[in-house]
Order: sequence, then C-alpha cells, then structure tokens
Amino acid sequence: MANSEWKIFEDIDLLDIAKRHYVDKVIIQGFIIKYCYKDDSFVNLVFKVFYGEKEITTITFKFDNPSEIHCQNATDLGPFKRKGIATSIYVLAEHLSGRIIWDYWGDKKAPDAVAFWAQPNRPFGKRPFINSKTIS
Repeated sequence: MANSEWKIFEDIDLLDIAKRHYVDKVIIQGFIIKYCYKDDSFVNLVFKVFYGEKEITTITFKFDNPSEIHCQNATDLGPFKRKGIATSIYVLAEHLSGRIIWDYWGDKKAPDAVAFWAQPNRPFGKRPFINSKTIS
C-alpha cells in the first residue's frame, strides 16, 4: 500500500444505511473529516478532524490482518468530546478499511476510552454472528 493524499470524506451515501447517521451528525455540526492511507509499520489509516481551520483531533489505525484493525492513537478531543466525532471516525475506519475494529488495548485504555468501548449499542467493533453448528 502506498501513501495517499489527504481526502475529505464526503461520500456519505456509500456508508451502510444503519451507520450513515453517525458520520452525518458530525458533518452537520460543521466538522470536516480528512483521511489518508499510510504505508507504515505502525499506522495504515489516519484521520484528522477540523472545525473551520482548527484541527480538533488526529486518530490513527493499524491494519492487523485482512479482517481486523485497531486504533493506534487518538489525540484528546478536549471541549469537542461527546459530539460523536470518535464514533464517526471508528465507523469510517471500518468502512474504508473493510475490517472490524477490535479492542487492542484492553485494560490499558484511558477512562474515556473504557467508556467509549462500553457503549451498549456502539456501531463499531461488533463481530458478525457465525453459526458454528454444521447443518446436515
């Protein structure tokens, strides 16, 4: 994978209908989401979120294997917490990578990240149901 140019995410219609509103909510508030791919051993997908000219956060992801991705780093959102920004980025990371996000950091997460992963109906990180019984 080669490094890519920064792109503004605008193709909301490409998202699964059940997840579209998470990203739409952030865009409607006036935030701009930019992303790029990196050919790096620690980071493969980078997001930057802006409000006007001000950069609000950078969130990076690492591709672990063909089906999984994890958040490598996220800068603090400060006064922009609880606006849906992190959730929208996680939804986009799964969409753009074609991988499921998993909780790589486990019990080493910051308290805000623990609460973020504890959301009962979070739209990311869910594993598809696989019926392990063989039907004969």
